[in-house]
Amino acid sequence: MSGCSSTTFVYNRLDTIIGWYIDDFVTLSSEQKSSFDARIDELLDWHRREELPRYVLLLTATEGALDSELSVARAQQIFEEANTAADRLQSKVLATLIAFGEELSPAQRQEFVVRLKARQEELKEEYLERDDEEFFEDNRDRIVSNLSDYLGPLNRDQKALIAAGVGDFERLDALWIADRERWLTALEAILASDSPDWAQQIQSQLAAWRTDRSPEYLSAFENNTQVTLELLCAVVNDRTPKQDRRLRRSIASYRDDFRELIAEVEENPTAINSAELGL
Repeated sequence: MSGCSSTTFVYNRLDTIIGWYIDDFVTLSSEQKSSFDARIDELLDWHRREELPRYVLLLTATEGALDSELSVARAQQIFEEANTAADRLQSKVLATLIAFGEELSPAQRQEFVVRLKARQEELKEEYLERDDEEFFEDNRDRIVSNLSDYLGPLNRDQKALIAAGVGDFERLDALWIADRERWLTALEAILASDSPDWAQQIQSQLAAWRTDRSPEYLSAFENNTQVTLELLCAVVNDRTPKQDRRLRRSIASYRDDFRELIAEVEENPTAINSAELGL
């Protein structure tokens, strides 16, 4: 571990981490685990070859934006580029999971839904039982923690900016939970029918789910995104020289890690899929 950063250490073990996560939702046979591992190897190979170079470019652009005052418009552009990258990854992951789902038995697919519904109940308890004061406190603490990870400890004025700004957030948790509830209900019905084209039905449902958000959800999401970007710009533009150095070091560190990970697969193209080859 002393020879690599925490980023590369974790990234090179994502296959194992993802396997642990899936174990929480469905019980797989040894053959299914091998098949799933092979699919994840392929997914990670795609991500390392296609996505990490994009992340390097985005980090470079982000660092360049720090050379002058960061505007909300520039922060919005960076956010949209990051969001597009997240959408690409989500689409790829969902396609992988749906394809693997065809290898599961109807009982295993129902087990998956049961555990998703259990997780839904946990989310309801976590988010919906909060009163407004707890909601705003959670958002304040989240933003302070996230910015501190890159800037170091925030000073009193920076924390005051955040404390004042979070009051403009709109509660989105109930809308988000309700949105997940509708999706889970549709997913359960599709899998219960055990139709030969269930995978295609899920793909269609996913496409509809992404484009059929309620006006209330979209409005609250847009508002909260704008508030977050304004707070981000206010704190970043108020950063001290010490915080600026730390922020730039953080960006450079991630960029170097991603370049190292890219170089690994370029130097040894069989490394990612060695398990498939029986090596």
